[in-house]
Amino acid sequence: MSLHKSITSLKRMAPRGGLPFSDYLSRRYVSPAALALTGLTRAQEHLLVLGRQNAIERVAALLVDMTERQGGLRKIEWRMSRLDIGDYLGLTIETVSRVFTRLKDKSVIRLLGLRSIEILKQDELLNMGNNAPRSSNVTPKGTVHAA
Repeated sequence: MSLHKSITSLKRMAPRGGLPFSDYLSRRYVSPAALALTGLTRAQEHLLVLGRQNAIERVAALLVDMTERQGGLRKIEWRMSRLDIGDYLGLTIETVSRVFTRLKDKSVIRLLGLRSIEILKQDELLNMGNNAPRSSNVTPKGTVHAA
């Protein structure tokens, strides 16, 4: 079954009662079908991140996703090591560390510890994750090049 057919069938299973399906994702009560759809959507977005974004865009998108999952909190306590983050994003541990350092130097984030980050400029991070130009000086699978 294709992803489109799966999403369409999940939308049909969503509870009816006056609200559009998309509103169920932002309400306290979320049906199991809506939760499944959210999971599928996140998986699809992750595949797009891996295929189309460079290193800074990938890390920024992950940070934005983590803040959204925590209800908008700007402090992220990682359970993942930088090696795990790199594996998840298709990057090396060195590239993940360089990107964190670059974001810190731009005052977008503050590194509070090895597994603790505070988001200082949420809007800038969101723009990096969604709209960053492809001509960035960071390659998708490799190193950060000098500007």
